[in-house]
Amino acid sequence: MTISSTNNLQLLKTHSSVSSRIKRSIDIFGSLVEWGITGVLLIPILIAIELDSPGAIFSKQTRCRWMKKCFKIIKFYAIYRRRSRKPQNL
Repeated sequence: MTISSTNNLQLLKTHSSVSSRIKRSIDIFGSLVEWGITGVLLIPILIAIELDSPGAIFSKQTRCRWMKKCFKIIKFYAIYRRRSRKPQNL
């Protein structure tokens, strides 16, 4: 990375590969392949969790961040809900 100055303003120059279309297309293709592999692996995992756990696979949640800006997320996990047990010896 080099620094050039124009009109007393210093600008950082990035490497030429950052703006390369070939590199960008390889990145996009690679990410699509990764999504495909993850999707194929995720389907049997979801089925196994659904068969094994009585809880939900996905959970919706509203979270609030700074200045009360709220957003909704979907979390992936199995929730195991226990039945409430009554004490038998009372």
